Amino acid sequence: MLRSPKLLTPQKQVKLLDDVDHFMEVYVNHSQKGSITLKMHHLMEHLKRLLDEFGTVGLFAEDGAVSIRAIVNTLARHFASLDKRRQIRQI
Repeated sequence: MLRSPKLLTPQKQVKLLDDVDHFMEVYVNHSQKGSITLKMHHLMEHLKRLLDEFGTVGLFAEDGAVSIRAIVNTLARHFASLDKRRQIRQI
């Protein structure tokens, strides 16, 4: 379901949101000091908005985030020799 761009029925959307809420409650309650990782933050905060806006979360797969991270890392290596002020202007 998370990798398919198919539109979800309203019933499946409600079920998915309930499942995410329950998962996050358990996850936060059992994590150290109630902290969450960046991936869990995305799941908790952004999945709901994407589902409401697009009726699907299929484009929310981790593959896209990994691709973006690779681009950012390439840019960071490319501009690493610049001083910090010039890095910001270049990127």
